[in-house]
Amino acid sequence: MTVEQTAFLTKQYLEKRRFLLEYAESSLHNYALSEEAVQQTFEIACRKIEDFYNSPNPAGWLTKTLSFVVRNLQRHQRSER
Repeated sequence: MTVEQTAFLTKQYLEKRRFLLEYAESSLHNYALSEEAVQQTFEIACRKIEDFYNSPNPAGWLTKTLSFVVRNLQRHQRSER
């Protein structure tokens, strides 16, 4: 990851974390699990930094990625029940 990409990721994390956490919590109804979902989202952003960094809509990229993470967590919860 380049210095510019690291700075970009840090800026996005600081600006979007609270919104993403609220978004996840509205679906998961569990604060700890929502924090985990947001962390997974940024982990994916790190792994796919080229896609994230070059996205014309980084906030949308994060939100869409989080929605996939939330759906996977919900599916996992249903299968555990």
